[in-house]
Amino acid sequence: MKTLVLAADGSRARQFIHWNVHNFEQIGSWDNPQGRRLPGETNTDKDGTFGGNAYETEVDAQRHAQQLFAKELVADIKLKEKDFDRVVIAAPPKFLGELRNHLTPAIQQKLSTLTRDCAQLKPDEIHQRLMEAETVTL
Repeated sequence: MKTLVLAADGSRARQFIHWNVHNFEQIGSWDNPQGRRLPGETNTDKDGTFGGNAYETEVDAQRHAQQLFAKELVADIKLKEKDFDRVVIAAPPKFLGELRNHLTPAIQQKLSTLTRDCAQLKPDEIHQRLMEAETVTL
């Protein structure tokens, strides 16, 4: 069974193909530096005031960057999903929700999820976590 795996968070993502226990290969990666900026690091057009809405604007800019990133990742899955029997997404809960907002019914039918942040792990560690959670099979 050929499985497309996406390990992502709001600032980075990696995509893999899983055929069996011995074949887990990275086929893509993305970086979204805007998604990891902390409040105060984001460029805004507001004065640097203490209080008011400046903080909310910066957080909203980061969230917006993550939403756009989720949309970009799902667009790539849409291009490839016909070539795969299953799709697995490993992501922290909040970002998984952003990804789900853009999934088509066809992808959702093939979808398994792991609600964990695996994006920064080594490929063999990601593979192991997916095997332990039984989201990918032999």
